[in-house]
Amino acid sequence: MFGAKGFQTPNLDRLAAEGRKFSNFHVAQPVCSASRAGLLTGCYPNRIGIHGALGPRSKVGISNNEMTLAQLVKQRGYTTAISVKWHLGDSQQFLPLQRGFDQYFGLPYSNDMWPLHPDLVKLPPDAEKRKRGYPDLIMIEGNQAVIPKVTHEDQNHLTTWYAETR
Repeated sequence: MFGAKGFQTPNLDRLAAEGRKFSNFHVAQPVCSASRAGLLTGCYPNRIGIHGALGPRSKVGISNNEMTLAQLVKQRGYTTAISVKWHLGDSQQFLPLQRGFDQYFGLPYSNDMWPLHPDLVKLPPDAEKRKRGYPDLIMIEGNQAVIPKVTHEDQNHLTTWYAETR
């Protein structure tokens, strides 16, 4: 892992030895959804209709007319997986399996877009500010919710779960 000390990373070392290492990149916008759309498509996010951060129940996502990096590398025989906050539309039509990935495990939108956000959790459950229209945060594997209501305790495990790619 680029000279990290104190732990072994044989799989990462093997990947680095067999593939390419990209250590410098730029994104077209500093916001989650837009920057991810740009990285995955190579397009300016504004050109493909992704502006800022998409919220839960977004009506937009990466269009079927855009090719993603996953779709591109699959043409060369690669198998693709993504374990991450997706944040490019939470409707099934916009999820990673519909955008070229073979496997997906992650949150469909930002983990601060839920009724239990730390700024809201101390408010009474019926407080108008708490409602904000945010649904429960879900964890998805493939196209299915595997944790329908992510808890604070679950949030403590996200990095481990992503690294282990269940």
